[in-house]
Amino acid sequence: MKEFINAIVKMAREVAIEHHGFVEEDGFLFSPSTILLVGEIEESNRQHLIDQALASGNKDMFLELIKN
Repeated sequence: MKEFINAIVKMAREVAIEHHGFVEEDGFLFSPSTILLVGEIEESNRQHLIDQALASGNKDMFLELIKN
């Protein structure tokens, strides 16, 4: 019975990845909306660091952040 359940779980993961845009990383499935949210948070953090570099006059930090 356990093998049967494992096979169903494996097939469900494959369907989620292939047909619904899920991403598997380190054994976890992430939905497309989660991936977008993480990207938005990373960009927000980068923008905040750019603002800090501008406010402090840190040219090197600013140039490093805008080249990526």
